[in-house]
Amino acid sequence: MKNNKRKLIFIGTALVLLLAAGGLLAQESVIDSVKEYFQSFSPRQTVIMKDRYTMLRGHSGGVWGLAFSPDGAALASGAMDDQVIVWDLKTGKQKLVLKKHTDPVLSVKYSPDGKLLASAGKDKTIIIWDPSTGEHLKTLTGHASWVVGLAFTPDGKRIASGGDDGKIIVWDVQKGSVLNTFEGTGEPINAIAMSPDGKSLASGGEDRTVTIRDLRTGKIRHSLAGHKSWVKSLAFSPDSKLLASGSLDQLIILWDAQTGNRIQTLVGHKSWVLSMAFTPDGKNLVSGSSDASINFWNIATAKLEYSLKNNFGYILSIALSPDGRKVAAGTDEKNIVLFNLNEHAGKS
Repeated sequence: MKNNKRKLIFIGTALVLLLAAGGLLAQESVIDSVKEYFQSFSPRQTVIMKDRYTMLRGHSGGVWGLAFSPDGAALASGAMDDQVIVWDLKTGKQKLVLKKHTDPVLSVKYSPDGKLLASAGKDKTIIIWDPSTGEHLKTLTGHASWVVGLAFTPDGKRIASGGDDGKIIVWDVQKGSVLNTFEGTGEPINAIAMSPDGKSLASGGEDRTVTIRDLRTGKIRHSLAGHKSWVKSLAFSPDSKLLASGSLDQLIILWDAQTGNRIQTLVGHKSWVLSMAFTPDGKNLVSGSSDASINFWNIATAKLEYSLKNNFGYILSIALSPDGRKVAAGTDEKNIVLFNLNEHAGKS
């Protein structure tokens, strides 16, 4: 039962629409309840984007992983079509198409210096690439199930992976060897995040809790309870002082990463919160959801500043450019939408 539920997290939203369109959800009451659950909302300000975006098309499945290169010149994407694509953002064209994965790709991450690209997914592996040439450098194996999250240390020498097997593995990138394995509660892990100072590693999953560990020792500093459903996304603030967690309960909770205290709860999404990122200055949090919106939250006030919406499909993943001027969104409609934020940053 749990296995089936877990699979629905990745394909459920699209499946509901397909079933409804095909007449398979026969009871009108069921259809109405689904529509009500996923209906659009009216935040303090909604920005309907029309001309200030770029659409990147190339995947044949929903896009679950996105990462900008550290110089902002390229964007990597991983999708349900088992492929990783590296996009040249100056031209909007595909620079590389990487096809070594044998199952859907759920996470992609650049190393801090941009010389490496890591990808991971349902084939239980982490693949390290040279993003300038597309060369396959090494494959890391050790998880017994899906690998759903990746995080490099600030020096790029180690990478952490979180898996559906409930484990976090810390790897030596150069050697491809396991440095540490952290066991959790046994429940699947859905998200991990590395603090920018490299001292803490956060994880969240189907046990509904957020765990913050000392990366060096593996000791659990805080086990944070507050969500009513699975934790699906995590993000540290640039100064490592705050941790944001997003869940299937539609909520975002802001935590003090040092004390473990719950600071604020951000309410606004009408469906699952699947991806988040802080702006480079730490003043805003950006969140993507299967309610088809990208929300911009003011951290100081814990208020929703504005929301980007259009008919692009459910937002499965987001990434912010290093300068904070662009946000990329991966959708269940197989596309990547690249928004220019210059016209909207700071609106309230």
